[in-house]
Amino acid sequence: MGSEGKEKILILGGTGYIGSYMVKASILMGHPTYIYSRPNSLNTHLLQQFQSMGVIVLKGELEEHEKLVSALRQVDVVISALGYPQVLDQFKIIDAIKVAGNIKRFLPSEFGCEEDRITALAPFQALLDDKKKIRRALEASGIPYTLVSANCFGAYFVNYLLRPHNQQDDVIVYGSGEAKAVLNYEEDIAKYTIKVATDPRTCNRIVIYRPSKNIISQLELLSLWEKKTGRKFKRVHVSDQEMVTLSQTLPHPDNIPVSIVHSLFIKGVLMSYELAEDDIEASTLYPDLHFTTIEQLLDIFLHNPPKPASAAFRFLPSEFGCEEDRITALAPFQALLDDKKKIRRALEASGIPYTLVSANCFGAYFVNYLLRPHNQQDDVIVYGSGEAKAVLNYEEDIAKYTIKVATDPRTCNRIVIYRPSKNIISQLELLSLREKKTGRKFKRVHVSDQEMVTLSQTLPHPDNIPVSIVHSLFVKGVLMSYELAEDDIEASTLYPDLHYTTIEQLLDIFLHNPPKPTSAAFRFLPSEFGCEEDRITALAPFQALLDDKKKIRRALEASGIPYTLVSANCFGAHFVNYLLRPHNQQDDVIVYGSGEAKAVLNYEEDIAKYTIKVATDPRTCNRIVIYRPSKNIISQLELLSLWEKKTGRKFKRVHVSDQEMVTLSQTLPHPDNIPVSIVHSLFVKGVLMSYELAEDDIEASTLYPDLHYTTIEQLLDIFLHNPPKPTSAAFV
Repeated sequence: MGSEGKEKILILGGTGYIGSYMVKASILMGHPTYIYSRPNSLNTHLLQQFQSMGVIVLKGELEEHEKLVSALRQVDVVISALGYPQVLDQFKIIDAIKVAGNIKRFLPSEFGCEEDRITALAPFQALLDDKKKIRRALEASGIPYTLVSANCFGAYFVNYLLRPHNQQDDVIVYGSGEAKAVLNYEEDIAKYTIKVATDPRTCNRIVIYRPSKNIISQLELLSLWEKKTGRKFKRVHVSDQEMVTLSQTLPHPDNIPVSIVHSLFIKGVLMSYELAEDDIEASTLYPDLHFTTIEQLLDIFLHNPPKPASAAFRFLPSEFGCEEDRITALAPFQALLDDKKKIRRALEASGIPYTLVSANCFGAYFVNYLLRPHNQQDDVIVYGSGEAKAVLNYEEDIAKYTIKVATDPRTCNRIVIYRPSKNIISQLELLSLREKKTGRKFKRVHVSDQEMVTLSQTLPHPDNIPVSIVHSLFVKGVLMSYELAEDDIEASTLYPDLHYTTIEQLLDIFLHNPPKPTSAAFRFLPSEFGCEEDRITALAPFQALLDDKKKIRRALEASGIPYTLVSANCFGAHFVNYLLRPHNQQDDVIVYGSGEAKAVLNYEEDIAKYTIKVATDPRTCNRIVIYRPSKNIISQLELLSLWEKKTGRKFKRVHVSDQEMVTLSQTLPHPDNIPVSIVHSLFVKGVLMSYELAEDDIEASTLYPDLHYTTIEQLLDIFLHNPPKPTSAAFV
């Protein structure tokens, strides 16, 4: 309790949309108020504002269990206002509350529909089902709780449904417009929530916020708005079926808002059930607590409207590249553009407020990709003639412009193009500017238009997409293939006072404080992770697979795409399971060939760790990396003897000869003959150790001597004490 007997309240998600209202309400109602905020929160201004009001800010992540428990032990009541992507993260809060042992009430992040009484379209239903999981866990935990069904955030949906900041005379109506919803002002939702959080009458109960004066349909809301503004709006109906189709065609999670709108305003789920006699309704429970009616809320919008950014969502689909309606590209990239166009058309038809962003090229990404400033080579790949113009915008500027346009009423339902004049440049101009700044001279190695086209046709999908993108941007120059019309919105013109980074300034950044390649330039690691295919031969079925991998290698080397090739040799747990069958109780073990051929068995966790390291290491760019730590080189017989020593068991060795394996590879149908051919190569012929590492070869455990790896002996200990399931390791 606080000094005046008021419960101390901790709010998680306190810098979010509804959470910020709750923080303010808690302070105004006299509660010592805490928020648990991420250490790297971007809402620094809001946090400073809260601190000036007396809010105590505790820093930590939900994953930091001890920090969370420590925060909980300082308070009495916990309110979660986390957004829907974090619904299931509330299990961590429940676990921490159990450990803390002092929490008098927990309010999980609900504040919408009464999910146990309604059904919805699949994308929204999945979210409701996740919320129900939290409900059931909370009910079973013994933690005192209150569940809140606050229905619709009023200002949010007034902005969304009426678009009062727009000057258009048409308004989207979902379905017939006659379904009833409940619109409660966010300030009232926050006040009621703080009240119920400390009221003994609401402990272990559901509280529904459904004041009669806030029950309204879209058509009634629109008529009331017309009466107050003196304007007349055209009603443009979006049908039930159109919304259902959108919920099925939009990708996840973009299909969730559509499904929510369908449930609230077409199906009318908020009013689809009657309140029972023993239900708790907030305005009835607190008759003396003033709430804002819909009519009063519209008066607020009339005289002092909330900013759209603080209430109504705007959807910016994942574009941020080309202006796909004005260009064409090679087939692999065109397919991607066509998918984006489908989203555009669906969005335009949906009535959802949107902004489409054509940000052109990510500047640091493509400076890294085109110039390879971290490499010491003196040759640079030039795609096509190198004269096609592109637009390179620094990612920090793209982000700043995007945040601006997302809340600007001038950009609602418009395309915004980021094309500042100082960032229009060709590859040759970029390279010349780089030479001028560094004092170095680079050899230009041209990859022709036709070579890029051929690569786009021969590389498998999706590896052919990057080649097609590079062809469009830097060979065909699609970004500058169209003129901006008078009514086009160009970001640097729209915001002339917002500083942006020119190409020249971006190169200065690379000169003095270069971004790491991982933060800008892609690296492609094709699916290898086995043998070093250029140095071995195998039986025909396996050789065909190796030959296919070699085709990818050759195409990749010719493409100019930065790559790393990984020869990880054998997946350790996989082959320990396969060779020793530790889950079986038989006393005989198959030995392939003599059993004396050496192989290299690396634990999958180590292969993964090394792969992540080499993927971003400039030393491994355009190189082959071999994973061959000396302690993991072992023959079948040595492996079996070590297992016998560890288990105290004795196994009968049943040999399958070289010729038997060859015959099997020839008689089994394809693709069943591939595993036999692989085993023959690895454990009969010993191809993994059939070549010496040269002085300039890169071996992973030598490259990263401080990165711990699991030896074969340690891997067998894992199998002895906590064996991986066979299904996760060994093929049949």
